[in-house]
Amino acid sequence: MRVLDGAISVLNVAAASISGLGVPGAEPVIKSVLELATMVSTMRSNKEDLSKLTGCLDNLIAIGDSGCADDLKSRLATLRSQLNMISAQCKSLAEKDRIKRFVMGKDYKEQIGGIKDSIATQIQHFTVRIVTVPR
Repeated sequence: MRVLDGAISVLNVAAASISGLGVPGAEPVIKSVLELATMVSTMRSNKEDLSKLTGCLDNLIAIGDSGCADDLKSRLATLRSQLNMISAQCKSLAEKDRIKRFVMGKDYKEQIGGIKDSIATQIQHFTVRIVTVPR
């Protein structure tokens, strides 16, 4: 997914920059967001990948923010609230049985595409503050 290429690059740099510095909350948060971005950029519109995405979303939503700077806590809280709604959509789609998925066909794939786009947008909003330089 080309939309996420920039965000993945920024997250890779951020993860490398804080790795091993002993910043207790930031490292797992950045790595979890990077994992989600990578998952979304490589996933196909099928049930198996949707199930993996749901797990990845749940991991990020559950991650602790203790030790994070206030700005990161704020951005993580915003990201979590958006991802909670998206996670509910994923779970609803993943629970559809094989026949319903077959009947839905193109609509099922479009819904997964919409979920991927929504997640990409939220990750972009999360990462935009990482690269913003204060004046």
